[in-house]
Amino acid sequence: MAIDLAFFSANLLKILDGGWIPLTFGVLVFTIMTTWHYGVEATHRRNAAISQQPARFFEHLRIANVARVRGTAVFLTRVCEAIPPIIVNYVKRVGSLQKTVICLTVSFEDVPRIRSKDRVRIEQLDDGFWRVIVHFGFVEVPNLPAALALAKKGRSASAG
Repeated sequence: MAIDLAFFSANLLKILDGGWIPLTFGVLVFTIMTTWHYGVEATHRRNAAISQQPARFFEHLRIANVARVRGTAVFLTRVCEAIPPIIVNYVKRVGSLQKTVICLTVSFEDVPRIRSKDRVRIEQLDDGFWRVIVHFGFVEVPNLPAALALAKKGRSASAG
């Protein structure tokens, strides 16, 4: 700490000679980064509040007699435990839902690589409603088409 204070005090004289420029830039970058961080946290909190529990969502589909149309819909989401707000809003605005719905989550783990047998986790939430979580290691380049082909073949760590 004493060395840092000595270095800082020696450089205080250079602030008027142009040292204010990197300090101003640093404050600007710090302000942008903290604002971004708080915005991302606020978005996650809002999404968690809007998300619905699966049982409640599927009950609403049955009670409201929401039409299930042909086709497959894939929704990319970070929400793993509940029905993501994008699907809730889609049903509310469109009034229908495809027969096959996939909630796709891409997760980056704290290990360098994920074995192919542990890459994909598939869970059936309801009739035609699936949650697919694809895991990648932090050094891997994500290849989502290959991971989805693996999921389609049914080679997953745990199938629900």
